[in-house]
Amino acid sequence: MSIMVEWRLVWVSPQRTPAPVEALWDEGQFERARALAQLDREPYAVFVPPSGVPDQRLLRYTTDHLANYAVDTQRTYATEIRVWLNFLVDTRGETDWCRATSDDVRNFEFFRRRDRRRLETEDSRGRKKTLITGSSWVKVLAAVSSLYRWAVSDKLITASPVVMSSGGPRRGSRHDRPSTPRAEQAPSNARKSNVRWLTRRAVERWRQIGFEDYGANGLPRGVERVRTQARNVAFVNLLYGTGMRRKEGGALLTLEIPADEGTRSMVTGWVPEALGKGGKGRWFYLERRYVRGLHAYIRFQRQQAVQRAQAQGRYERVEDRLLLVAVHGSGKGTEVTTLDPREPTAEPVRQRLDDLSAADRMRLYREVSTERGAVLEPLWLWLKDDGTPLPYREWDGIFRAANERLKREGVALFAMPHMLRHSYALHMLIAAQRAYLIDSGLDAEERRRYQRLFGNVWELVRDLLGHADVTTTRNWYLEPVRGLQMEWLMDMIHQPDGENSPVRDVKALETLVRETAKPDADASPADDIDAFETLVSQRSHRVLDVAGDEA
Repeated sequence: MSIMVEWRLVWVSPQRTPAPVEALWDEGQFERARALAQLDREPYAVFVPPSGVPDQRLLRYTTDHLANYAVDTQRTYATEIRVWLNFLVDTRGETDWCRATSDDVRNFEFFRRRDRRRLETEDSRGRKKTLITGSSWVKVLAAVSSLYRWAVSDKLITASPVVMSSGGPRRGSRHDRPSTPRAEQAPSNARKSNVRWLTRRAVERWRQIGFEDYGANGLPRGVERVRTQARNVAFVNLLYGTGMRRKEGGALLTLEIPADEGTRSMVTGWVPEALGKGGKGRWFYLERRYVRGLHAYIRFQRQQAVQRAQAQGRYERVEDRLLLVAVHGSGKGTEVTTLDPREPTAEPVRQRLDDLSAADRMRLYREVSTERGAVLEPLWLWLKDDGTPLPYREWDGIFRAANERLKREGVALFAMPHMLRHSYALHMLIAAQRAYLIDSGLDAEERRRYQRLFGNVWELVRDLLGHADVTTTRNWYLEPVRGLQMEWLMDMIHQPDGENSPVRDVKALETLVRETAKPDADASPADDIDAFETLVSQRSHRVLDVAGDEA
């Protein structure tokens, strides 16, 4: 598709709105946007059509509706809506998106998913365009549907071009409850997730080659070491060691890293509410060795980057910085008092760290005393080599670069930040199952009650991941194990004794766990878990493990 004139998407901050954009708002609308807490903290989308004059209806959609979504969802929806708007321009010469029909949506689905001519074109950056999967199309449809649902509620149109269908009663239900409405244009065979899992050994090998400059032979190469190595390794260990999302781990502050104190092997910290999905915070637990790695990064590599930035005066040039005045408490419930240097007469503001958005966290600095006098230092944990805060979204590009290193080494492993979260879930489920079945020392009678405990294992992983519903944990994050459990259950149903024991799947699970345990008396629980993860990877091609000769 070749677009001569197209819609543009501009992200604008209410605090620093360019005059040409502000002048195009309806009377009072800009001030209304300022008043929205979400928009005061984060940039918002402005859709600019080929005419160059922002569409006032889309501005209302942005401020009245889109602003209520999570920040990452806002960006995803706005990006997909821009593609949709340009599709209407190219295929119909139409800039009035309110005139779109259900046929347009069906044509858009063909264009995004099955039009092979699209593979012969390039985007504005010169990259080859690709066709999307069914699950990706579901996300596109959710974005377009969001726009038109709002348009119906705002009485701009009478019906959405995204036609919804109830789909009839849920199959297998004893009652005729209707299923959740779905778009008729949605694919019926879309997978719930295209994610992959990594075993613990695969994570370590990926990290060594991708970030620690090891070769495929397991030996250090010593040719590509970069100054951000400690940062990258610490980030991988944090995400895989806690199951944090990219934003949760990528927008932390230095003062939120738990201290390396005590003797326990696990250290406890708090995921701030403003970073958690749905505004929900939770406790996280991280191995002490990984906590020490974080503190080593802060003390050495990060501090060197800070000093480089201070010497170049980078921090003084941050116009919208917030100055940390005081910290009240620690861990969950910590509060900070901040001051805006642009408003010297304003009173200091005291607020919870739980309420600080990622955007505000990047603006947070404190003054520290040095031999040269007071200098500024960011509280944002992850810094670029030049000492400036690394936006959490840029971790995807860093991971892609690591994947390219593995590809050059001929190693068939790859990872992205969210894959580490899924892999953590898989590892923790197996570890919890092992603890219940082997380390607990349950006798035969006690194992009859394990069916109830079995549910508790899933709930434990759900809580560690911060899910609201254990169904999400089962269906999205732990699909390989869920499938294996059904296999085990079917194997036990066909046992010669033919008994209908409620713990058949439990006995099968215990048998397989014991079979994978090392016969060596010196074998550790970690060895057993590694062996069991390997078993899972052999049953599911979506779980990546190291090759047999790499173990």
